[in-house]
Amino acid sequence: MALIKWGKAIALGLATIASPILAETAECPTPGVSVRYSDGKDADLVCAAVADAVSRLALCELPALPARLLIEIVDEITEGCVGLYHCGEAWIEALSPSAMTDRRDPDSAFGFLDDDAYFRSVIVHEVTHAATADVPCPIRDCVVSDEYVAYAMQILSLRSDGARSFAEHPDNSAPAPSGDLNGLFLRLAPDRFARAVWGHLARRDDPCAFIRGLTDRTILLDRERF
Repeated sequence: MALIKWGKAIALGLATIASPILAETAECPTPGVSVRYSDGKDADLVCAAVADAVSRLALCELPALPARLLIEIVDEITEGCVGLYHCGEAWIEALSPSAMTDRRDPDSAFGFLDDDAYFRSVIVHEVTHAATADVPCPIRDCVVSDEYVAYAMQILSLRSDGARSFAEHPDNSAPAPSGDLNGLFLRLAPDRFARAVWGHLARRDDPCAFIRGLTDRTILLDRERF
């Protein structure tokens, strides 16, 4: 995929890294989306994933991306995630495909994917957060609902680009109890949460309608905490 370069930037890693990494910054074909990278292949994967995410968001009539969005490919994320959307900053950090592989358990919910397919799916997940970040929550927080939507879009994205579908993994095809859709499993057992999302979504007559209900808050999976 063609990238439009508009300059170079110095991407600083953690304080323990002795020297900075020289990185290119380029515009994706998707308007308003730029990617900061050191490997052109990673940038192409990002832009392809963004285009896929935008199409899926539109298909389900979900919110659009912010006017500007920067996606930065890094070697480390301090929070220990593989991808992170920074709320209010229109900025996503994502590990490189190789760094994601080093952190991924082959027996995890997404462990059956090759490196590039997994990387693209994580970008879709974080781009979904960027698109829905400004949706107001009627209670203290809607983290379970928001993560359901992000995982749903991530899983649905695996049907494209030749990636194996989520349900092809034997551990993911077994029915998962919807009771697993809660904040505890989201924090402590995200694979279990992801499988519960798929098990629940696959039983919906109209998956897009359910996802849309979560984003317009007519459906809430979260409970008020006192």
